[in-house]
Amino acid sequence: MISWKLVTDGNEHKHQIGNRMKNNQTVESFICSCGHTDFIIVTALKLEKYICPICKNNKFYDANSAWKNIEDFLYKNGDVALLFNYYIDNAKDDELVSCCATSIPFEIDLLNKKIIFANKSRFILTLNSEGILKESDASIYYKSIFSELHLKLTKYLNENNHFNIPDSKGRNFNLDTVVFFLKNKHLMDFDFCYWNDIKSLIHKNINIEDALDYISNHKIDESIKKIIYLNYKNQLKYNGEYHSFFIEVFCKNIHNTDILIKLLELEFDYAENHIVDKNSLDLFINFLKINYTEDKILTLFKNYNFNTDSYLFQNTVEQYTNNIEPINNMFKIIPCEWKAIQKEFNRCVDKSISIRLKAKELIVKNQLTKSLNQYVGICVDINGYQVKLPKTDLELWEWMEELHDYMTGYMDIYNGVHTNIYGFFQENVLKFAAEIKNKTIMQTTTIQGTLLTLKEKDVLDKWFGLYLQQYK
Repeated sequence: MISWKLVTDGNEHKHQIGNRMKNNQTVESFICSCGHTDFIIVTALKLEKYICPICKNNKFYDANSAWKNIEDFLYKNGDVALLFNYYIDNAKDDELVSCCATSIPFEIDLLNKKIIFANKSRFILTLNSEGILKESDASIYYKSIFSELHLKLTKYLNENNHFNIPDSKGRNFNLDTVVFFLKNKHLMDFDFCYWNDIKSLIHKNINIEDALDYISNHKIDESIKKIIYLNYKNQLKYNGEYHSFFIEVFCKNIHNTDILIKLLELEFDYAENHIVDKNSLDLFINFLKINYTEDKILTLFKNYNFNTDSYLFQNTVEQYTNNIEPINNMFKIIPCEWKAIQKEFNRCVDKSISIRLKAKELIVKNQLTKSLNQYVGICVDINGYQVKLPKTDLELWEWMEELHDYMTGYMDIYNGVHTNIYGFFQENVLKFAAEIKNKTIMQTTTIQGTLLTLKEKDVLDKWFGLYLQQYK
């Protein structure tokens, strides 16, 4: 036990001892490690150094200083050895605080000669109802303390559903699970914490049945519903998590019911095949749909062996999504087989590089932009945008690089087909571009490859009106 000294204002005790307490008096309370306590009323004159009459101890730590700033108190009293305890502060409905605290004299009951202790927190871990988890100190020196705070908070939440997260039905969970549900309050079933991807589940108050209906693209065929449900249960049973993106993409893109059922019945290692993301797989399946029949796509995936072909699958899908424009432009129909498709993708990409290198050679001769001078009159400022034509082939090349070749017309340019690319700048930064061919807007794109905003479209429309007036 530590010896403490606590100083309180005499006015705080008048209701206890009445007129015996005069103005400008303080009460100095001493709690010795031997168990003896003393209460001394002190006037303006300073009390001589107190010595415990029982054990002769004369070292008492300043409780007032500890309450004011525990860190500063510990720094100034390097020899003190405080005992810390852990507890959960649940006073607020929208917040839980896991505390590491020490018990320090807080107030006194002078009438009954009692000293009342209270917890002074040194380290706290706070979790609020929005899923924000915050530690009061990020120092690695206190890692073990915060590990204990995490454990205490986790234990409390497993025993007390403070934030009303979905019923876990007796299953223990960690803080990550609690944070997950606090940040996704629309998910009404505890099993959602096992889902690998919930980004598309944005519906209000959605349960597992609703979610499976959504990823099935609202298929009404009972056979499809049954397969999806059994797949869901089996993934949880054998993998401990649920990967829905294969099923979601197939249900979205495959329209023949019999073929879809056969695809859903294939035994994929869903946990391993999440190496590609849903959007990439969706783009790839769309590409296959354009070039092959659905039964060919079924055969392709039936011949997929996740034990030996996982890298081939990942590489093929990523190669397509990283080179959509050249592959779409130059792909030649070949057998619908993984290795054949990958080989054809390689040819398309290599061809695209070859074309780009050829264009770089033309830059030296300025062959691509030398005929653009006749159009410079339409390069104007309009609504805060500066409309420009490339002055040189090198500048055109730089625009294409900045636009990431999102404009399909860039291959026409590189091959000498007459078309003009106008850049729309703000403060010398390229924001979007438009291809004009035969007095027609062929296409537009931003530097992110997205559609124009309403403001950008308005600027383009006004500018194009000027263009048509000048080149009637």
